[in-house]
Amino acid sequence: MNKLAERYGDALFLLGKEENKLPTLKQEAEELLSAIDENCKQFLLSEEISKEEKKEIFAEVLKDGDQDLLNLVRVCIDNRRGTYLDEILKSFIASCNQELGIIEVRVISAKALNEEEKKIICEAVQKKTNKRVTLKNEVDESLLAGSKIYVGNKVYDTSLTSKIENLRSELLKGN
Repeated sequence: MNKLAERYGDALFLLGKEENKLPTLKQEAEELLSAIDENCKQFLLSEEISKEEKKEIFAEVLKDGDQDLLNLVRVCIDNRRGTYLDEILKSFIASCNQELGIIEVRVISAKALNEEEKKIICEAVQKKTNKRVTLKNEVDESLLAGSKIYVGNKVYDTSLTSKIENLRSELLKGN
């Protein structure tokens, strides 16, 4: 993660912690992050749209949200840091998760996980890490079967695609 994003993310984190509103601020940051796509980044980069217009649009979108989050967006726009907004929010969310004892688990699977499968994974990770778990499931049909589970900086790859690739490598080594 880039140092600039960390500094901005840390500033929002410290402000949220000081005002004792990390859980709600984190939730709003996650909602904003999910809305940031390439179109949004192009909008923030655009020289044809003034800074004031950009800030007005974000003020309208975030009108019912936290003022500190809106102020962060305004500062990013004023300082031409809008294209870093997604990284800033990710940094902020990571800091919140650490403070709140939450670990994010990302599961990429060949098909969507059912509630029982999600529960089993969450319980296993919670038992191993002693942290509350939030699980995000993404479907990638190219995996054929199995899954890739990302827990922090560790990856547990049980996908059929990975097993086939490992077998192929072993067979090629043998020749």
